[in-house]
Amino acid sequence: MKDGGKVLIGISIAIFLFYKIGSTKIITALLSMDIRFIPLILILTGVLALMNASSLVVLYHPLKKKEVSLWQFFRLRLLTLILGNITPNKVGELYLFFLLKKMYKIKILPIFSIFVMDKATTLVHALFFTGIWYAILVKGLQTSIIFGVGILILLMGLVGLVYGIRKIEKISWNLLYIRNIKSLLKYERKFLSGYILENYKYLVANIGITFLSVGITTLLGEIVFLSLQIKVPFFTYFLILNAVFVASLIPLNIVGIGIKEVSTVYLLKEVIGIPTSVGASGIIIILASRYVVYLVLYLFLIRAKES
Repeated sequence: MKDGGKVLIGISIAIFLFYKIGSTKIITALLSMDIRFIPLILILTGVLALMNASSLVVLYHPLKKKEVSLWQFFRLRLLTLILGNITPNKVGELYLFFLLKKMYKIKILPIFSIFVMDKATTLVHALFFTGIWYAILVKGLQTSIIFGVGILILLMGLVGLVYGIRKIEKISWNLLYIRNIKSLLKYERKFLSGYILENYKYLVANIGITFLSVGITTLLGEIVFLSLQIKVPFFTYFLILNAVFVASLIPLNIVGIGIKEVSTVYLLKEVIGIPTSVGASGIIIILASRYVVYLVLYLFLIRAKES
């Protein structure tokens, strides 16, 4: 019932976008796309998917079990990453723990710990560059916009924190069989401190992959908007993406459309001056290319499993 409500809210957001911006304007912008850019967009989307899956695989390397090779773990991570992008609130990503437990009978608590670490490094990366965004870009914006964005980010953080705590409690009970969240946090603190001291080079590699992933995401967006005859400053868009990532803390999306996408369209208009119809069209192209690439990768992973 709760998931159904979130789906309805997500659909409502998508309908609101089309109504507010105007479906005719969006369609007109989409039809203006230079299709010669499509192959490059698909290639970059594929590279981005592989890198996003690799960030967790790098952290898994020192924990590697004989039952689960790096390739097997990578395949499962990529598969659940795909599921996460086509399910409400990315719950499909959590399917990784279920598959590891069912297929290989291994302890999943350490895997959950590096999963949390992977998310944490991405969040720290985003917060760091969001600070830079505020220091550099907001000087030319109106005070009301600065205040509004600041309040929005704060609310997103609070909502994300409450949701994260509840999600951890649910996972600890249903998946990890830990009834007391304090016990889970105690284990996490001990595990993560030991992991960082002994395997810091893998954490550095994870941070590097995260940085490159955001860079490729920025390049992908720049090329998408270039195909729509719009020039987007690389560094400005890079900072906007990091600021918008904070919006993803709000657990509200349906097949990729949610608060994060709305925030992107808004900031592109306010910071760079891109019309909302073009901004929304760019987001649609990015999502469409993602689903095409994910479908190809999914079919490949299923075939690789059968062989």
